[in-house]
Amino acid sequence: MIQQKMPLVEVALECGFYDQSSFTKFFNKYYGISPYNYSKTTSKLHFSIAISYKILIF
Repeated sequence: MIQQKMPLVEVALECGFYDQSSFTKFFNKYYGISPYNYSKTTSKLHFSIAISYKILIF
């Protein structure tokens, strides 16, 4: 979901859910965060790690 920037509805269908709403409810219950917020949080984390890595190299 994060790396491919797939639309959420495609992720839901590929994971075997009937629709995006069902996937979002399951994801939120399992992870305690919405797929959208999860994606935003992990994207920021990956960016932060990349910046830290560049600083260490130079």
